[in-house]
Amino acid sequence: MWLGLVLLLGSAHFGPSQTQQQVVPLLRLLAAWMPASGAQTVHAVLRKISHLTEYAVLALLWVRAFQSWRRLSLKMAFGAALAVCLTCAVVDEAHQARVPGRHGSVRDVALDSLGALAALIVVRTRKHVMDDRVASRAPLDVARVDRSG
Repeated sequence: MWLGLVLLLGSAHFGPSQTQQQVVPLLRLLAAWMPASGAQTVHAVLRKISHLTEYAVLALLWVRAFQSWRRLSLKMAFGAALAVCLTCAVVDEAHQARVPGRHGSVRDVALDSLGALAALIVVRTRKHVMDDRVASRAPLDVARVDRSG
């Protein structure tokens, strides 16, 4: 479902000029002090942040799916998730290159990939930290069991 949303956001309905019509007036309302050029810049930054976020979530969902459905190791699930995200990013940008009002961008593929990779790195780091905590507790738990036994 998330991939469907990502691809929908790559359609003509969510091109820069379409989102600009909604986002820039909202920004001007919320930050009346902001010059029009500032609102345009914030709009552009929000669009790029959305690339990072969409693909970060997509990568996390794919890792979870690969681990539970295919029973892949974490390392294999990360590789598979990253491959799927990269493929989706390339296909989405290739599609956008053919949609009126949109354009395909290698930069956006890079942003999408960076978002996916960043999420995977955070998960991997967190998993290592959790594994280290469990490993450091194990000897203490064993020592307690030995003394009470």
